[in-house]
Amino acid sequence: MSHALKIGTVILALGVAIGTAAAQGNPPADQKAQPSGPPAAEQKPVPAPRLPTQPPGVEADNAKPTMLKPEHSATPDQIAEAVPGATRQTMPSTISAENAAQDKLPILAFQFPLTDEQKGEIAAGLKAAPVASGGSVQVTVAQSLPTGVALQQFPAGTANVVPEVARYKYVKLSKRVLIVDPPFRTVVGVIEN
Repeated sequence: MSHALKIGTVILALGVAIGTAAAQGNPPADQKAQPSGPPAAEQKPVPAPRLPTQPPGVEADNAKPTMLKPEHSATPDQIAEAVPGATRQTMPSTISAENAAQDKLPILAFQFPLTDEQKGEIAAGLKAAPVASGGSVQVTVAQSLPTGVALQQFPAGTANVVPEVARYKYVKLSKRVLIVDPPFRTVVGVIEN
């Protein structure tokens, strides 16, 4: 029995040594002589996948980002579909004219976005409203309105059609309507007549 115990101990010690060597990344001595794959000289580089924005026959260089030239014919929607996770809103302004126009707007312009239909409803609702007597006010979105200009409450009919205007007030000028955030008197929207 003691002989079997000695053999079992030796086998256990060998198993522990092989397991330790494998955990350290060193293969056992009998496996070192065997090559694990083709020699480095025989390995061929794997070409980078060709993006849809590249002309056929041109491989991507992973060291340099792919640049799109202005004469490129792909639309932002096509590019967004080709790039995983991209959307129209994430396209750079060099590719999307819509994003380039939005880049020029102040952040406050996004506080109160209006569709063309909503702008038309507001303009129609304020058609009979009197023009403000504050004179010629030269402010744009994100600027504060002078204190001498009186703010008007939106009519109930307009607030029912476009409920977003309920918390704002307006100033009707001769050629445009200014939508104003009352506490700060900041212009958040402009509707051209």
